[in-house]
Amino acid sequence: MKMSRSLVKVSTAAGLLLLFSTPAFASSKKASHMSMHHEKTMRMSHKKSSKKSMSSMGNMNMNMGSKSSLKSSLKGLKVAKHPKFKKGERVISLANHMMGMKGAKATIVNAYNTKLYEVDYKPTTGGKVVKNHKWLVKSELKSNHNALKVGTKVTLNTDHMKGMKGAKAKIVAIHKGPAYMINYKPTTGGKVVKNHMWLVQSEIKK
Repeated sequence: MKMSRSLVKVSTAAGLLLLFSTPAFASSKKASHMSMHHEKTMRMSHKKSSKKSMSSMGNMNMNMGSKSSLKSSLKGLKVAKHPKFKKGERVISLANHMMGMKGAKATIVNAYNTKLYEVDYKPTTGGKVVKNHKWLVKSELKSNHNALKVGTKVTLNTDHMKGMKGAKAKIVAIHKGPAYMINYKPTTGGKVVKNHMWLVQSEIKK
């Protein structure tokens, strides 16, 4: 009986050794490892691609808005005489209005004496209400009221972002000027965003 059990153990061990040493098993194991590696690589690639796509869309929207609404936005605005940050000065953006904006290197395009308005608005393109959009100036708002204050309902007259122009909005906060316009290089990469409107003084550092 003891000899019989020993023979069974030896036979089983030999069979397992033969199985694991066969080309088919080695090939299967290698294929499984390669498949897992490929799947992991694809997940990482998709994640990076999605992030880059979001950043590119944000930059594109801001550039589109600044080009088409610049003239109307500046209507009636007076250049600030003694702003803390001067035209052409290189600064760092502390604002987080768009992806890649916080910590970005920027240049002051100009500063204007005007109040700035923070609004909630319903995009004309549909979707949820956009909360706390920063910032707009008076020329970018249409209202039946002469005095704009917190709670005043307005219609947006700018296209900083897709779906803004003609959108119904409500003022939720008012900030004293000056209002700064900047060019900045996104920290996420991509082209320089030109004529970004607007930043308040506390959103900029030297």
